[in-house]
Order: sequence, then C-alpha cells, then structure tokens
Amino acid sequence: MNQLKIISTLPFIVIALFSFTINSYFTALPFYVKSMAGGNSETGIAFASYFFCYLMLCLYQNKSAKNLSHKLTSTAIILLVICLSLLQTTNLNNQPSVFYVISALLGLIQASLWPTLMSMIVGDAEGALLNKKLIRFNLSWAIPMLTSPLLVALLLAKDVSFISWFIITLLLLVLLTLSFIPFTLQQKSNPAPSNNPSPQSYTPKLAFLAASALIGVSIVVMLYKSHLADVMINKLGMLESHFALVVTCVNLGTVFVFFIQQRWQQWQWRKLWLFNAQIVAIMAALSVFYENLMLLMLGAFAAGIAHGFVYGAHQFYCSATNTNRQQAMSKHEIIQSSGIISGSILAGFAGEVSFSMPYIMAVVIVTVLLLSQWLISIKTQQTNPATIPLE
Repeated sequence: MNQLKIISTLPFIVIALFSFTINSYFTALPFYVKSMAGGNSETGIAFASYFFCYLMLCLYQNKSAKNLSHKLTSTAIILLVICLSLLQTTNLNNQPSVFYVISALLGLIQASLWPTLMSMIVGDAEGALLNKKLIRFNLSWAIPMLTSPLLVALLLAKDVSFISWFIITLLLLVLLTLSFIPFTLQQKSNPAPSNNPSPQSYTPKLAFLAASALIGVSIVVMLYKSHLADVMINKLGMLESHFALVVTCVNLGTVFVFFIQQRWQQWQWRKLWLFNAQIVAIMAALSVFYENLMLLMLGAFAAGIAHGFVYGAHQFYCSATNTNRQQAMSKHEIIQSSGIISGSILAGFAGEVSFSMPYIMAVVIVTVLLLSQWLISIKTQQTNPATIPLE
C-alpha cells in the first residue's frame, strides 16, 4: 500500500519539477537572447517554437491510435536538451537561434508527458471529484511558478550561465523520477457512468465559449511573460528582479484562482464568469500603459486570475465531455497552445513596431472574441430557450 501511494505521487513530482524547469527557462530567455544581441523577434520565435512543437505533438497524440512510449520519448528529448544546454554553457554556439531548438525540444517533452500524467491523476473521476483532481494537477505545476522567477532573478544577478546549470540539474531530477513511473500500466480510460447532477447537456456549449476565452486570455498572459521584459528593462529602466516580480504576480493570480475553483463548484455552470475573466484580462493589458511598477504587478495578478480561471474551466469542460482523459487533455492543450503561440508571435513582431502595439492588438483581439461570444450566447438563447442562461 505504501509503495502504491509513493508511485501515485510520482506524477505530481515530475509535473512540479518540469514546471520549475520551463518557468525558469522562459523567465531567463529574454535576458539570454539580449546577451546575444537578439531582439523581440528572436524571443518571440523561441517562445512560439516551444508551443508550436507542443501543439503538433498534442495533435498527433489526439489523432493517432498508436500508444506512444512516453518514457522513452521524454528521456531522449531530455538528454538532447541537456546536450544543448551544455553546448550553450560552454559558448560553443553563441547564436540566439540555439534557443529555437532548445525551446522546441522542451515543448516536445511537455507534450509527451502532460496528457498522460493528467489522465493518470484524474482516472475516471466525474463531477466534483473530477474538478478536485484537475485542480490538484493544476496546482502541482502552478505552485512552482511562484518561486522560479525570483530564483532566476537571483541567478541572473550572478551570471547567465548559472541558469543553464540549474536547468540541467532540474532535468536530471525529472529523468530520475520518470524512471520510477510505470507508464506501461497506463491505459485509456473506459467510459464511466456519470454521477454528476449538473446539466451535462450544457457542457459542450460552455466548452466552446471557454476555448475562445482561453485563446484570448493566453495572448495577454504571454505578453506579460515575454514582451513585458523588454518594456520594463529598455523603456522603463527597471531591473530584471522587477520583471521577475511581475511574472511571480501572474503566477500568484493563477494559483489563487485554482484554490477558489477547488472549493467553489457553481462556477462550472455560469458562463457569465467566462465573460468576466476576459474583461479582467482586458483591464490587465491596459494597465501596462500606466508604466508604473505597482500597477504592473496588479495587472499581472489580474491576468493570472483570468488565465487560471478560463484554463481550469476549459480543462474541466473537455474532461467532462470525453471519457478518454488523455485525449481530453490533448484537446485542452491544443487550444491553450494556440493562444500562447499567437501571443508569442504578437510579442515578437508587433513589439518591433512599438512597445505599445502588442497590448493594443491584444485588447482588440480579446474584445472581439468577447463580443462574439456574447452575441452567439444571445442568439442561442433566443433560438433554444433551454440553453443555459448568461447568469
């Protein structure tokens, strides 16, 4: 029994370690690129390459009937990343393009692990138990995000190379933990009868609205985590530690809302909260224009709340409408990656036009998506009165 309990905690350990890895890497990435005379476009491409590869593998896993060897795939990719990190640390390749490859491989690692580990944790749970297990999964990757940016800031103050060695250490720990997880025992979930009394017929409609909301809010969060570094350092004259503090506020907002979702069930059937989350994201994007550290921190916290809510909502709706939880997680991450890729590209190329252009475009995109959802909801309500109301 004790051995089984230990094994059941291993997926959470892998998730936490890899979350710490990718958040440390992406917090340091803008400064890595800057040290190599790179700009916004190079940083944006590196972010986009990560999520593009993540998206492609999620799509493959969602459509393919083959059982991928997640352990072998992850092991091989981690070893490649370690080699590239060593290459970077020893200055054998001093070009920003090396991060396109490292980012892409990190995306492949996460895509090979996340859906499988989530399905192992969730199993065939339904209703309130499903929500509880999903939030546990989310907290296991969100909590490490609180400390990683500040730790990276401390390491950056010493030398950029410290980040590489720190990431290598984390990847080796991930590799070690993976060797104890029995992936061969993981099977596809069988359909289980639902004991959830909530209106399941509404879930596909809510999943559609949540998917649209997740794309828009992910764009705003991506700007806070990538392009804002350039704004704070080069335009506002702030320090790397200030940017790390803002990123920590984003992550704190995400963790905060995950705790709320775990203890409050009624949010699942009120699409008005999806609309509210997008309004909060718009306000977060607008707060950047005040160019004040305190307002940036508040805006970052608000962006984290908005993103955490729509992320958890879409994840729940996907799982509630698909008994194959690995496929459900793949679909969820496909939507999430679409928004992140869009935000990365927006940060990279619109940022070359002006500091403010990415945020102006983000506000426009989220506003258009929000109005579209509202109009669709009204039209659906008129044609089908049985549809769940806006409240």
